[in-house]
Amino acid sequence: MKSVAKNAGRAALVALLAGPLLVAGCDRRDVADETTATPAEAPASPDTGAPPSSPDSDVNAPVATNAPEPADASETATPAGTTSQADALALLATADEHEIAAADQALGKKVTGAVRDFAQMMKTDHGKNLTDTTKLGAANSTAPAVTALKDKGEADLKALDTHSGADYEKAYMEAMVKGHGDVLALIDNTLMPAATDASVREHFTTTRAAVARHLDKAKEIQATLK
Repeated sequence: MKSVAKNAGRAALVALLAGPLLVAGCDRRDVADETTATPAEAPASPDTGAPPSSPDSDVNAPVATNAPEPADASETATPAGTTSQADALALLATADEHEIAAADQALGKKVTGAVRDFAQMMKTDHGKNLTDTTKLGAANSTAPAVTALKDKGEADLKALDTHSGADYEKAYMEAMVKGHGDVLALIDNTLMPAATDASVREHFTTTRAAVARHLDKAKEIQATLK
């Protein structure tokens, strides 16, 4: 009996001592599991609102600006075909010179009566107008329009010179009707729009009135010629 009791007490003592060791072993296993666990992901950085940088982005890309585009030079250039005031005065001077040359030719052809009086009036009136036009700045010009008007005037005089006597008087008055009508159109469509100075515009206006009177008189005389 004493032996059984002694063995039972010894077993109880072993059990009592083994309990803490088992607990300690469990605790060490838990600690080892925690130290070998995968570390948690680092918290995301604060959102600053800026897009993430890309390795392909060009750090040297130009910065857009609001600067206006330079104006196209063609937008400020003088429109092609526009007549300057200087060329307009040259055109009027060329017309005056033609009327004077035609009057000299008619008087040289010994025209008579109303035709002679008309030719003399042309020489006087256009001679004065040429002087006034020159004072305003008319000068020799190589502008295509001026050259063309001079060439036309010379061709007309050459064609007119082929006539003589009564035939010449008819041809001369016909040329005066057509020529003064052309000058009125020239003043209205080309000279007046080109005038930038008030004095030049006034001169063109005065000239137009005189040319209109000449045209009326030329038509009156032309109607009397047979």
